[in-house]
Amino acid sequence: MDNAQLFEKTRRVQRELERSNDELRLANSDLESFAYSASHDLLEPLRNVAIYSQLLQKRYGGQLEGDGARFLEGILSGALRMETLIRDLLAYSRATRSIQGEPPIVDAGAVLKQILEDLKRPIEDTGAIVTSDQLPHVRIHAIHLSQLFMNSSAML
Repeated sequence: MDNAQLFEKTRRVQRELERSNDELRLANSDLESFAYSASHDLLEPLRNVAIYSQLLQKRYGGQLEGDGARFLEGILSGALRMETLIRDLLAYSRATRSIQGEPPIVDAGAVLKQILEDLKRPIEDTGAIVTSDQLPHVRIHAIHLSQLFMNSSAML
């Protein structure tokens, strides 16, 4: 192949790569929007399940025995776990949104260290022990990663 053909082939590949990147950015944006919307939409009926289950437990919990008590406890436990999962998904979708332009690469370990410093008093008060392996550098705004860490700690 001569240089002109190689140059033209390189340009075609580069245009295709740019087109693929544009499609990927659009797909990621759509996925983030869907995760955010789905999280909000799923929380409402789940809250109703949790609230009515709690009401049943308060009013009739003392009258239930055996399977009935276990079933009601399973409903409550499942609703609370599901709510935690949905809130985590919502926190993740918020943290990954690029409101401030292209996110920089940040040291997740440094962000966690700052969060732990901010939470030093509550950690000591509760006797909690927080550990982590070495965390990677990630492409995200530091404030969003902080929110993700803070939201995750609030769920515990």
